[in-house]
Amino acid sequence: MPAALTFSRFVMVPFLSLCLWAQGIQPYPNAITDRLLHAKTPMAPPPVGRVFQDPDFGSLMVRVTDEDTNPKLPGSFFRNPTPDANEWSVDNRKFYILGSNRTLLAFAFDPATMKISSLPGAGPGGGVRIPLRGPATFSFLDPDLMYGTGQRASLSINTYRFSSGHTSLLFDTTTCGTEPPLVPGPKVSSGDLTISGDDNRIVISAGANQFGNRPFVIVYDKKLGCRWYNTQTGQIGGQWGPTGQAIVPDRFLINHSKISGNGQYVRIGVARTGFYIWDVTSLNVRPCYIPGNLRCGGYGALGYDA
Repeated sequence: MPAALTFSRFVMVPFLSLCLWAQGIQPYPNAITDRLLHAKTPMAPPPVGRVFQDPDFGSLMVRVTDEDTNPKLPGSFFRNPTPDANEWSVDNRKFYILGSNRTLLAFAFDPATMKISSLPGAGPGGGVRIPLRGPATFSFLDPDLMYGTGQRASLSINTYRFSSGHTSLLFDTTTCGTEPPLVPGPKVSSGDLTISGDDNRIVISAGANQFGNRPFVIVYDKKLGCRWYNTQTGQIGGQWGPTGQAIVPDRFLINHSKISGNGQYVRIGVARTGFYIWDVTSLNVRPCYIPGNLRCGGYGALGYDA
């Protein structure tokens, strides 16, 4: 699946080309896999829509954005969402980018020709504005569907359909029964929405106005309902699964939370010190942190099976 590479004012989408000089392994026989340092060849940014070959690694790429892509904020930046957010539709024919003020812009993509085009309803600049709070994520099953939190109600989990252009409320996390209750307000928000591989479970972190300060992990299961973990009190509760105190005595605030592909585990990041893994079917929370050591720190992505 293609992935977007982000630069300050433009995004380029790479695509694997057949480079005879590359030394890779299956299933990427043409990829460069050595550990050598490769100097970056200087080059001017190509025009939007032009397909070109990366001079250093041989991949075909196409520029998507420039300073005029978001007419409401000319010259503003664009970037990728978090590593675990699925920014591509399952058929690889749509993708989205994240702009300033959490603006989500979606584009059409032809995998065979690498042509970037506008989707129905696109405004000036060529991108469709997705009425979700970023970062959001495409469904792993339905190429017409995205998941995200509400732009004005960030504690609500919503869906967006490209075919209709409509958003729908999937679940209001303020009804989850958290202790203390989640109450909407200017200093209460959510983030890090990710989904399991079957689209059945969705996780967000919630409770404060920015990452690094949130105390709640909330998991919504479409069949079973809501489950929550207050990392400041250690209490776990919800509409299914065991309730009580997490087996780990640690108390902390959440940097980022991500759900595994099988929907059973949530990685709970703690700024600069590591992370915790919560088995959401239980009270089992396990730490991976070493004070003063970065071995368990930094960003990471969970697997699709576990």
